[in-house]
Amino acid sequence: MKKITLVFLFCICAVGFGQAQVEMKKSNPAVSNSSKIIFEGGDSKTANVVSLTGESRGLVKSISAPIASRAIINSQNQTRLFNDTYNNELLTGFSGYLDYTTNNYGTLNTSIRDGNRETLVINSSGRMAVTTYTDLATFQGDAGVLVAEDFSNGPADFTICGSVISSAGDGCFPAGELVDGFDSQVSNTGDVIFIGNGSIPGPNPLDLVGPASFAEYAIINFTGSDDVFSVGMEIWNNLDVDTDFRVYDGGGILLDSFIINNATNTSNFFGIVSTDAIGRIEVEGLNGSGELFGAFTFTAPGSGALAFPLTFEAQVVPFNDFNGSATQVISNPDATGVNTSANVAENVVPANAAFAGVNIVIPVDLTDDKFFSMNVWSPLTDTPILLKLEGGPNPPIERQVNMTTTGAWEEIVFDFSSEGAITFDSATLFMNFNTIDPANQTYYWDNLDQMNSAGGGGGGMACSQENPLSAAAGGGLGSSVDSDFKTASDIVVTAGEDFTIDTIDAYFLTFAPSDPPTTAIIAYYEDAGGLPGALLGTETVVPTIVSAQPWANPVADQYETTMSVTPFTFAGDAGSDTTYWIEISMGTATNQATVFWENTNDTPVVGNPAAQFDGTAGTWAIPDPINETVYSYEGECTPIG
Repeated sequence: MKKITLVFLFCICAVGFGQAQVEMKKSNPAVSNSSKIIFEGGDSKTANVVSLTGESRGLVKSISAPIASRAIINSQNQTRLFNDTYNNELLTGFSGYLDYTTNNYGTLNTSIRDGNRETLVINSSGRMAVTTYTDLATFQGDAGVLVAEDFSNGPADFTICGSVISSAGDGCFPAGELVDGFDSQVSNTGDVIFIGNGSIPGPNPLDLVGPASFAEYAIINFTGSDDVFSVGMEIWNNLDVDTDFRVYDGGGILLDSFIINNATNTSNFFGIVSTDAIGRIEVEGLNGSGELFGAFTFTAPGSGALAFPLTFEAQVVPFNDFNGSATQVISNPDATGVNTSANVAENVVPANAAFAGVNIVIPVDLTDDKFFSMNVWSPLTDTPILLKLEGGPNPPIERQVNMTTTGAWEEIVFDFSSEGAITFDSATLFMNFNTIDPANQTYYWDNLDQMNSAGGGGGGMACSQENPLSAAAGGGLGSSVDSDFKTASDIVVTAGEDFTIDTIDAYFLTFAPSDPPTTAIIAYYEDAGGLPGALLGTETVVPTIVSAQPWANPVADQYETTMSVTPFTFAGDAGSDTTYWIEISMGTATNQATVFWENTNDTPVVGNPAAQFDGTAGTWAIPDPINETVYSYEGECTPIG
């Protein structure tokens, strides 16, 4: 197809572009340990798979059409062989030659139709995982720290940018305007086009970029020195409901490929979290239909390395299972007692396996902090849990703790206080260590944290209280530094403990155009009959913006913020739980009064509903009994005494 000129593209787009808001579903990635298929020979009657090795994923050494266009190991531990047309030749060509069962490589499955492609699926030993999302909030919860590029300061209307756009500058964006770490190009060295917000009709317009010609496809390269594991964007479909989304590693090897099916003339969110570093994304509207993207996010520079605590609420944790162990992140199956977190790690230990465990690559430094705490749920009595620190310049060390609780969450502590100032590269966990069980057993763990021995009552443990984002956009409660209205949520201190808060995470909304929070005032209150009472203290801090994007209603922008606060202790009671209140008000650079603390209204309220202060009347009230602000309060719980 001939390249479309600017005028011609405008004529098509003026009646064809639209925007829609969609939801997405959470999943959890597995661990990368993929294999390679090497092909030799000929046609559909003679081609053979000659080896399956532990090298890089899906590399086709030598193969002739029409056997397969490409091959990958996908997130379901399968080798997928693709043919660009559905003619069943993959199945007929290989079924007589593949004996995976005999060689312990897996099982040959039947040929399936994937859009207009034929796909032959072979179960194999690969463990690489690319998890897909169509709901923005769930993606943000799983993807870790993200950097966002909304292309909002581009030129007006339709503009040809040149062959590449990046932070280095181009025909649409001056140097330094776009975030570092990526560039966007077009296949066949075509031109990138910018289409400004409002140039395309639709209910939720975006600033979009992509190929200037429908015949080409979009290429996104990640150019920074830090690995990228999470990518999300709004993808606009033009003339075909199917878009091919291809994910490559840094060496150009195809990790996985997805057919995204959405209505034409709309924009829909699509995101991925990969356990392998992502080097390049290709987005291609099928049948030359054209594609554009916007509201682009990816792993923030410097956020790739794991750090304690491991909470599974805003981290991607690669699990390196061995000896039959299988670990994944799931929703908390028993959100009671000492662990009410939304997500936890599920660890299945197979029958008759005494040393099945999971290794996590994470820096460990015992110079100052020599204790580790974690929450564990076990179906068995007296379960032995082993934490082993290993890797790096020092010999491995380990500690074992036996649980005292069955069928409920228990907090346990591993004591390495006798060790010197030594470091390690990873931590390994064993559930039911060195015990032969004739049946498979499922354990859950969460909140693995490193701490020092300081604190009253024999040392504290990491703890938190949270109300996470829900699938539905609930709304927001006014809480601006420059408004008469302020909002507070309660925090419940468990009987027998003091709670010292040091970190607050919260979601806030401001009216578009972009006006992010730049200051936060934190206030702590006693409880007075289910409402904030006497003021205990205040602090002004600068919030860190973790992520930013248009809200479900595009009149507002959503900001995920985190705040490090001066440690403040909420004193507990020996015999009963104690309630306090935390007020957060945000200020913006434009002194915007319309700043809202985002709330949920479709999930159970944690403690009391959110309370709001009316400065004109000088009173607190509960505006709606089903509203609860979105927050996470993190710190240390210390036994009283």
